Amino acid sequence: MVLFGIGAKKRVKSRKPCQPTSTNSFLLEPILTPSAGIESGDSLLDLDIIRSNESLLIDLPDVDIEEAPSNQDNFLGTEIDIASDSAPFELSPLPTSTSLEFDTGVFTVGNSGDVTIDFLFDGGGYQGEVAIFSLDGLERANLSTEEFIKIAAERALSNSDWGHIVISDATDAAKFTSEFAWEGDFNSGEYQKARSFSMRAGDRVGFMLVPNGRVEDVLHSPMDGAIRPLFSMASNELNPGQLSYVEQIVDVTGDGNTFAFEDLRVDTGSDRDYNDIVFQVRGAKGEAVDLDQVIDPHRDWRTTDMGQALIAYTEPYITPDPDHDYHEHYHEPTDNLQLEPLTIPIVNEPDGYDFSAADQPLIGVIDTGINGNNPYLNYNQIINGFDWVGGDSDSQLQPLEGNEHGTHIVGTISSINDDATIWVGRAIGSGQWADSLIEFVDTAKASGQANAVANLSFELAQINWDETLSPRYELTEAEWRALDYAHRNNIIIVAAAGNDGSAISALGQASQLFDNIITVGSATQVDSFQSIANRFDRADYSNYGASLSLVTDGGTPDNPMLAPVENGIGAMSGTSVATAKVTGAVSQVWAANPQLSYQQVIEILKATAVDLAVPNWDAETGAGLLNIAAAVHLAKATTPVPVLPKSASLPDFWAESDTVIEKAANVTEVAFSGTVISTVNANVRSGPSTSFAVVGQRLPGTTVSFDAWTVGELIDYSNEGLGRSDRWYRIAGTDQWISAAIIAGTPPESSSDPLPESIVVNGFTISNPFLPVWRQYQPTLLNPISNAIFHAPSGATYQLFQGGSIVTSQFGTFPLYGGIRQTYLREGGLNGWMGAPKSAEYSWEGKIRQDFANGYIVWNGRSATAYRNGSNNPNPGQPTPIDPGKFYNPLSGSWYTVVIGGGYRDPARPNHVGIDLATGKNEPPVKAAKGGRIVRAGWDTTGYGNLIVVEHDGGIRTYYAHLSHIAVNVGDTVSAGQYIGDVGTTGNSTGNHLHFEVRVSPFRFQTDNRNPADYVQF
Repeated sequence: MVLFGIGAKKRVKSRKPCQPTSTNSFLLEPILTPSAGIESGDSLLDLDIIRSNESLLIDLPDVDIEEAPSNQDNFLGTEIDIASDSAPFELSPLPTSTSLEFDTGVFTVGNSGDVTIDFLFDGGGYQGEVAIFSLDGLERANLSTEEFIKIAAERALSNSDWGHIVISDATDAAKFTSEFAWEGDFNSGEYQKARSFSMRAGDRVGFMLVPNGRVEDVLHSPMDGAIRPLFSMASNELNPGQLSYVEQIVDVTGDGNTFAFEDLRVDTGSDRDYNDIVFQVRGAKGEAVDLDQVIDPHRDWRTTDMGQALIAYTEPYITPDPDHDYHEHYHEPTDNLQLEPLTIPIVNEPDGYDFSAADQPLIGVIDTGINGNNPYLNYNQIINGFDWVGGDSDSQLQPLEGNEHGTHIVGTISSINDDATIWVGRAIGSGQWADSLIEFVDTAKASGQANAVANLSFELAQINWDETLSPRYELTEAEWRALDYAHRNNIIIVAAAGNDGSAISALGQASQLFDNIITVGSATQVDSFQSIANRFDRADYSNYGASLSLVTDGGTPDNPMLAPVENGIGAMSGTSVATAKVTGAVSQVWAANPQLSYQQVIEILKATAVDLAVPNWDAETGAGLLNIAAAVHLAKATTPVPVLPKSASLPDFWAESDTVIEKAANVTEVAFSGTVISTVNANVRSGPSTSFAVVGQRLPGTTVSFDAWTVGELIDYSNEGLGRSDRWYRIAGTDQWISAAIIAGTPPESSSDPLPESIVVNGFTISNPFLPVWRQYQPTLLNPISNAIFHAPSGATYQLFQGGSIVTSQFGTFPLYGGIRQTYLREGGLNGWMGAPKSAEYSWEGKIRQDFANGYIVWNGRSATAYRNGSNNPNPGQPTPIDPGKFYNPLSGSWYTVVIGGGYRDPARPNHVGIDLATGKNEPPVKAAKGGRIVRAGWDTTGYGNLIVVEHDGGIRTYYAHLSHIAVNVGDTVSAGQYIGDVGTTGNSTGNHLHFEVRVSPFRFQTDNRNPADYVQF
């Protein structure tokens, strides 16, 4: 679905001669989110193997490349076995004499060795490829141009730290898209996001553009027309054209971060607009001629709104000059406070906007009310809502009434947008924030303003039996209906992630079901002298998880944010402040283009956010750090597209109101003390596992008093001469924990074990033995999407969660998640050869390992590989022989997630009688779950879209709905695992997913449906 001009599918480009045939051999597919990174496809080469063959540079015999078969697709010797039917080729040897020299256009790889490429703009009619390749041994080498080109191409095709293809224009779309007065819009395909490629730290590398073809074509025709590559390195021999060679690639910003290729030689017809291929380079530093020196001033795309958005997007990745006072651009000083209107600092916040009052959205703030006499607030632009705490119609605080949290929030929003009207309701502490939200929606509908956004800078808590408060992970029916009312009226809701340094509570998690909710976390500075992207990271106190949308600076207790409170200025920090900043940003983006849908506004904020720590979305920082300047510019350049709200059904029943999810499982209260025995400072965490935030440290030899212990994550320091324990000790008088593995001293043993427990979360029961494991891994596993399911063939029982599963068997109870779980499921799961898990993940030889009954899986930081017990060789990947009496996963071997609320008779959708498996942008093959006969294959008019029904022995049918393609016909006989179609989003569907049902004879809807999880492991 196209929401705005980023990575959009537009139309096929007008093609120049030499149309290359698309090949998948060299395209990267960064899809999975694994144990601790991005899992790449199984066909990727092992980088350790490649590094062990570095001697190939000088020791291999000569190879006649022209005689190599045309289907070759790897550069290593035949002793390396990869998933390909093609014959390998070797790197060409290098001569030792000198000739070529490069002064500019050379890049140096940073210390991490990872180079990230973000394809930003496609302004050329050609469809080519961009590659990065090592210059090791090539600089000053006595090579002909043709020899140099061939070696560069070989390295690019190796998909190793010698080189990679980083952009394939025929299939990849750029992040930004636009048309200009002098040319149309050439962008097409799917935007692949920022992609990382492994090179060698400190290596000097170059970029190569094949203007209208593939790198593979260059091996056979290196000097032909539009196939002949152009290079980033300055050289008359490589980029012919006298003095113009220095202008083939340019530095867009002048900071060595963003570059542009002209896909025509600049001496033979280039239009000199330098936007044919614009890309950002992270993790490597290079130099090229400044764009200002060579661009045709009549075609300077940087002056357009799209150009300004692109420039603003790249700026936070630029490392500041140490001699430049970069601080002043992004942070207001906290000393020498002046009593004048405040400016709250935001990354890349531009100078003031002046959008018309008619275009401003109405802003709603549901909080603690506001002070009625603050000189920094403009009360002419404030509307007082109902006071649900005091029971009157005025949300302004009386003297000595309430607190100033709401005043600070309103002041923060006003400092970002002082043109918008702000409605204020007082509800925190009343238990009636849902009523206040409904009141605001009604006010927005009657206001005449085109749009509205509600700020909810609070976290839902619950009063426990002992009168303590704990985060609440369920919404009441009234709260759900209020959120649904705002959703149906196109109101954007900006919600705080919370300040517990752990899982996001119910309000923030609702963003996974309602597409109008933005969940905001807080970031903090970790290094003042780095680029913005490297300067910030998640604040320790900020909650995180799958529902996190983005982050911005929320301050810290030591460096808080200033805003109006009482009769002057006050300081505050937390996700509440961050949420207010994002609310202000939403209002400016919408004011810049009020015709945008709320989905477009949210996607613009996410698409322009600054990646922190890792490229693209992650659970710690969401889409990244708010970048309001880029977002506003992109809003101006975006064509409004009406989008229907995504449906979100409300549950018919709710968990009991006294259900509470504790942080620690089965806590045993007992007083004792112990001594830190580690040789370095011992981390103190906010919960009993390493997934919780570090909140302090204790020095070696320190004696610490404890008041409780619990079972948590297993910590093994036995190799370091310390302990191995799954016990964690709570520091007396706090909710802070230290692993028993680094403490000398044990608690007195209690007379009995803690009593077993069971709780209900989102309508599903979690009980022993799943409960303690779930509590330990809750930040990773998130909330349940099924009850416990017995797997008769193996005797194991498992339970599904949003982020993985837990399996209990004769070997114990262990979690499965990330890349290791995906590989386990590809090997057949409980139906496959590996059997049930025998351990959780643990460190092993510098990698992560998890053991199973008949083998183990190793995660190397990029991919997971299954091994059989007793073998050091990876499992060859041969499928387990099909048992005709069993059911198999219809998406076996493909990445998918179980849709939240998409389980069988999920509490949120009790009439949903199948299971929904979402595949993102992908449309993977669908396989028959069991052998049988096709009894239906075609379009269904009741909402299933393209539907296949397979009838099996024993009076059972399986249903496969919403397919994009059907590959079988009625009457066909299929076997288990046979390809029958592709995942799609036809019929009543809002995204690519497989709706899978099981029915028994006589196959009536609802009445004869059965839970698919009783037949298939997902």
